[in-house]
Amino acid sequence: MTASSLSPESQLLLLAISGHGDDRKIQCALQQDLDWLKIQALTRHEKAALLLWRGLEKIGNKGVPEEHAAALEKLAQIWRFKLLHLESLLHRTLDVYSKRGIEVLLLKGSGLAYTAYSSFEERPMYDLDILVQPEQAKEAWILAREDGWVWDSARSPLPQFDDHHHLPPLDDPQRTGGSLEIHTDLCRPGHQFRFSAREMWQDAREISVGGHKVRVPSLHHQILHTCIHFAWGHAMRRKSILTLNDVETFVNCGEVDWSELVDQARETRADTCCYWTFRLARKTAGIQVPEEVLEALRPNVPEFALNRFERHFALHMFPSEVRCPSVLAGKSIWQLAIRRGECEEMELLGVGRKPKKSPPGSFQDLLQRSSNQLQSLRGWGRYLRVALAGQVAPPLRG
Repeated sequence: MTASSLSPESQLLLLAISGHGDDRKIQCALQQDLDWLKIQALTRHEKAALLLWRGLEKIGNKGVPEEHAAALEKLAQIWRFKLLHLESLLHRTLDVYSKRGIEVLLLKGSGLAYTAYSSFEERPMYDLDILVQPEQAKEAWILAREDGWVWDSARSPLPQFDDHHHLPPLDDPQRTGGSLEIHTDLCRPGHQFRFSAREMWQDAREISVGGHKVRVPSLHHQILHTCIHFAWGHAMRRKSILTLNDVETFVNCGEVDWSELVDQARETRADTCCYWTFRLARKTAGIQVPEEVLEALRPNVPEFALNRFERHFALHMFPSEVRCPSVLAGKSIWQLAIRRGECEEMELLGVGRKPKKSPPGSFQDLLQRSSNQLQSLRGWGRYLRVALAGQVAPPLRG
């Protein structure tokens, strides 16, 4: 019932991107009263234009209004060009690093594109994330700038990255929206995981990319990093579609030793991150993560609470859904579910930032307070109806 609590637009996106989603259910979803402008906004937010278009193409776009089909196809074509351009930039940067003896490990999307997926354009991404040895990081960053990558010092000042796990991001020389992030570790200092760049380097495998030897994480390390990045780094609030698509790709590859993965998740303290990523993948998109894996990773929490947490997180996966109106309550729910301490990234994501207020006691301040309280009451009413029992939209029937 979790998927049926989401808006029809989110349901369609989940069905269309799923490789196992049958055509009957997609066509059923298309018969609903859909807001196609919201669907386009969702695909942009989730970087899912290519994934959605491929799902709709399977059924010949039946049920998609002609003007919106044209807009979605255009978005998909733009993404193809972006990814081809990003891949060419990666090859060029690897050429520069190869000449200077800088060893590179491909993280996240770029690493998955050359291993779990059949081609680079199969895995949408904005950023090229690479891992280098800490002693070579500064040289790698300078060389990239000399090769044309652009540093926006106003947006990403150096002091802000003094204790960061990557150097200031560099923008695509042609300003297409892509960027290069040079990492020295996997998470910011102070995280709770027993999982570091050193372990990833040790288990990495070597592949050839653009005629250059590079390293990519082992399959199990790719899965752990994906779950940590989604459940911890983004608090299950961003990159939902890409994460679910990655999980389905892992499940379908047939190479995962699930028993070994569970052991590694426990050893690295990534067990709750894996649990919630896998559970949401199964309950919202129908991805067949083995039930015994979920049971092995299950937190020691009553099932009633797990069900409420599940629905809460599902509602926060997409910006178009009914969300918890209290930042503090949302953060507390996340902490109870993850049980691994504070999330270092939440402040960066805007969680906990206070809105600007008018001077205390002013007429504007009184209006603002009254408006905030009214909106909060309405928000709580809508949120509780959905999170505890209700549905935003009727369930899809196949």
